[in-house]
Amino acid sequence: MCGIIGLFAPQAEKAIAKAVKAMHRGNDGEAMMKLHNGAIGHCLHAMTGNVKQPLKGKGVLVANCEIYNYKALGEGNDAQVLLEVLDKEGVRGLDKLDGVYAFAYITDDEVLLSRDYWGVKPLYYATKPFAFASEKKFLQGCKGIKALHPRQLLRYDGKTIRFEQRVAPKGEEGFVNAVLKRVPEQPFSVMLSGNDSFMIAKVLLDNNIKAKYYTVGLEGSKDIATAVEFAKANQLDHTIIQISPEVVKRTLPIVCDLAESSQPQEVESALITFLATAQAAKNECKAMLSGMGADEVLGSYERQQEGDTKKERLSFLRRLFDTNLYAQDVVSMVNGVEIRLPFLDAGFVSNCLTNATTKEALAEELGITLVKRSAPQYGSGISKVVKDKKKYQATYAPPNLKIAALLSGGKDSVHALDIMQGMGYEVGCAITLHSQNKDSFLYHTPNTHLVKLQAEAMKIPCIEQPTRGEPDAELDDLKTALVQAKKVHDIEGVVCGALFSQYQRDRMERVCEDLGLVLFAPLWHKPQEAQLIEVLDKGYEVVIVSTAADGLDKSWLGRPLTKEDIDKLKRVPGVNVAGEGGEYETLVVHAPFFDKRIEIGKTTIKEDKHTSLLVVEEASLS
Repeated sequence: MCGIIGLFAPQAEKAIAKAVKAMHRGNDGEAMMKLHNGAIGHCLHAMTGNVKQPLKGKGVLVANCEIYNYKALGEGNDAQVLLEVLDKEGVRGLDKLDGVYAFAYITDDEVLLSRDYWGVKPLYYATKPFAFASEKKFLQGCKGIKALHPRQLLRYDGKTIRFEQRVAPKGEEGFVNAVLKRVPEQPFSVMLSGNDSFMIAKVLLDNNIKAKYYTVGLEGSKDIATAVEFAKANQLDHTIIQISPEVVKRTLPIVCDLAESSQPQEVESALITFLATAQAAKNECKAMLSGMGADEVLGSYERQQEGDTKKERLSFLRRLFDTNLYAQDVVSMVNGVEIRLPFLDAGFVSNCLTNATTKEALAEELGITLVKRSAPQYGSGISKVVKDKKKYQATYAPPNLKIAALLSGGKDSVHALDIMQGMGYEVGCAITLHSQNKDSFLYHTPNTHLVKLQAEAMKIPCIEQPTRGEPDAELDDLKTALVQAKKVHDIEGVVCGALFSQYQRDRMERVCEDLGLVLFAPLWHKPQEAQLIEVLDKGYEVVIVSTAADGLDKSWLGRPLTKEDIDKLKRVPGVNVAGEGGEYETLVVHAPFFDKRIEIGKTTIKEDKHTSLLVVEEASLS
């Protein structure tokens, strides 16, 4: 892994020279190049020959890349071959690459930015002035800083920025090859913590490849115990990095600063990588193989077990680039060690998505026995050191993505917003769609005009978008609203309240992918009764505003929902306790983070044989 940076503004040369020296993304050389409209720079972590960048051909290239099939594509090292491919074929040539990368390719007409499809290699850009860098911290002082969405190409012609959608990579790869192609010529290491890394180790052992193995954990942690047993059985060169709670507390602020995050899952896992790569660097290892991504690819999370397994895996994979992958990259590179991720090999991912490969099936194929374990931050004992996560997030609180909240007015969408705010995400605006189709499968329809009052109570702007509610047209209307939210409120992500509706989440995710946005569904596959109880325990005031099931009549309308009502709903035959099947719809009139309460005034009730609806004609904030 290397570091790349570019700035297109007056006096860019001085700023780039300073930034390159501060990057800490390679110890094998620094260089920069002045352009007619700016400057670019590169920090080298040499893995395939000590070739300084920027490189000049028909265009100019700065790249952070691991191209595993470069010898079959051209002459020189992987960056030189990448330049040759771009010079000859442009972006069409990217389909030939087997590897991970982030690069800027500059011609007389434009700057092209691209990264690998799953976003293993980081790349950020800024809009005012136009700039790019491997890490967002090096764009401080610029405006409009965002991660380049890995499923998009960026083109900048000196005046405007435009994006192009990328096509998913073709071809399938087995796990053994995914590991072997990542074995460097230099001394390297493996993070040894459990099943995923055991599978990597088994491939190396079967091919007589030596590596240094590292395990991080507190005294008595399960990760150390299982790793020691595996290492002894296989006679590995194994180092245990046993740490104390004091080391965890002292190191967390460093990791949070590097990762520019305070999300517990990200930084606690990254802390393990930080400590392991620091030790690996002392033993002159320039790369470390890690099992990161295995659970997402192999569908190992409980929430991936229900529904369409391919769609569930895709949903997890699509979000990795802006969370764990960035944190893992920056904490390893500061130590001069490159993290390599066999489970996120594009061909292997494609293979697993096509064949629904499970961790159990892969372990059987490799001939190893799985052990019961939890995520590294839990297995290592690190997560137990700082128990008050909210306090810790407030202490180390760099900004997260700015998001839009898709609000219907009901309990699920409001609660999803609440969860994201609690995780440190800034809600830039609310978006609500007013559907003319009361039977829309995508949008809640009762009393959506009150979302504007909810947004006012939360002190956030609200975008209201009408839609006829027709299947394809309503997606276009959602896209219209999101485009406005990107332009006016500079959002990078979207949160929705989807619980179990695959129809709803898939379509929203598709629209977000097209626009380079990240979709968050924090309630997805959460036990529905538990979700309802949590809303009430937090102090939400929720009223039912429509019913559409036998056993639920107009007597339910307008009254506050209580825990006693939950018991009653559970006894109604065929009714989903959370109303996920449309049996009833709700309106949140107050929540702990509302500045004011919605007071319902004049109402009318509409009913027929099977449904009832409370129409709120007048409402105000008090």
